Amino acid sequence: MRRVRSRILALALFGLSGACGVTENQGLVAEKARSKAGIEGDGHALVDAAFGKGQGIPLLAFNSLQTESERSEHQGLMSLMKGTFSAFRNPGAHEPKMKWEVTEQDALEPMALVSMLHRRPDKAVRTC
Repeated sequence: MRRVRSRILALALFGLSGACGVTENQGLVAEKARSKAGIEGDGHALVDAAFGKGQGIPLLAFNSLQTESERSEHQGLMSLMKGTFSAFRNPGAHEPKMKWEVTEQDALEPMALVSMLHRRPDKAVRTC
């Protein structure tokens, strides 16, 4: 039974069960950023273009960017978004799904992180 549950969680984690998978949800995070910023792109390039790497004022901001703490939070959320693309979405989209042994905890933790990142673009404000 534990092995079956692990396989079901693995499928959910890598997007084979529709909107429940991390892969699918990370794609929705990207779509929100594209839509709100009015740009194209995906992955790291999208995060950089929408939330501003080296552009001065970004197209979208997670907060007012007025204090060092706010700028640090903004940079940290960009890093988390990029990390989830690299660690979860890209492998889930480009590797055979049944190759991984995934525990329940391995599946639930990234889903919680992506859930948090899913809400943050909703609160992001357009700066220009």
